[in-house]
Amino acid sequence: MTVNADLKFAKARRREKPVEAHVPYLRHVDDSLVVTKSGFLVGVIQLSGLPFQTMDQAELNNRLFNRNTTFRNLSTSRFAAYATIIRRHITPEIEGDFDNPFVAELDARYMDELGSKNLFVNEAFLTLIRRPMVGRVGWVDRALNAFRISTAGEETREEAMAELHDVLNGVVKDFSAYGARLLGVVTRRDSLFSEPAEFIAKILAGGADVE
Repeated sequence: MTVNADLKFAKARRREKPVEAHVPYLRHVDDSLVVTKSGFLVGVIQLSGLPFQTMDQAELNNRLFNRNTTFRNLSTSRFAAYATIIRRHITPEIEGDFDNPFVAELDARYMDELGSKNLFVNEAFLTLIRRPMVGRVGWVDRALNAFRISTAGEETREEAMAELHDVLNGVVKDFSAYGARLLGVVTRRDSLFSEPAEFIAKILAGGADVE
């Protein structure tokens, strides 16, 4: 007997589309860029965050202005930006070893109180997508690209990748105060791992870490 037949909602399950039908990503085209099934180029930036509670209001206003300027520079049909926040529950662990009995008891009580609270961490990601232009201008752009492809082979893809890399590097620089870094292929335990793929898998897994 198949697994589907054993399930209470087997008929409904058979009608469901598989997970890959909802995941448009295809493969890496270089260490940091991913291409979708539609041919769009994708880069993902992770942001550590900003300690805004301890910052001066004037500095916060200045950073707000800089953020707006950065996103205004992306106001073209070639680019799309998506912000993702993955919120997950954490158990606080602060190691401490104290010789003073009073300090040791204070630490123990503090950790007990901290452990009784529901604490969460937010992981922020910014995904930039480079796509063909849309609208009337996009029609002309696609016509030119078709001509380029027929005369220059892979030049159009390489130009698109270079353009997206320039934008990603600019955003990482503009958001350096937020701990911005571009996700890519990394080496762990003598093996290669894809951070963009882990980001996608983390979303599908409800925020759980996936390698």
